[in-house]
Amino acid sequence: MGCTLNAPPYYYVSVIPLGIGQIDSKALRVFPTPTSNKLFIEGNDLVQGKFRITDLNGKIVQEGQYNSTRFEVDVSALARGSHMISIIQEHSQVTKPFVRY
Repeated sequence: MGCTLNAPPYYYVSVIPLGIGQIDSKALRVFPTPTSNKLFIEGNDLVQGKFRITDLNGKIVQEGQYNSTRFEVDVSALARGSHMISIIQEHSQVTKPFVRY
């Protein structure tokens, strides 16, 4: 005598949330702009990563690393004018403009 099961099959679904480790571009602050020597970057989503500053032609003019939710970058050696700073983490990147005077 055997047993039979008359229940529907069960399915296991793995849910992988998207967006973990993403930088919230609206909450990321880059200030003051314009600036003459120091640029401050802060955001609650920042943990550890790197930054890259480019001129408006896309040429990389400065790079570095950060490991906190707020950090400063010395931009006094940059040429005067408009630049872009990219904040880069493992799975996301946000780019913001700033002006050096």
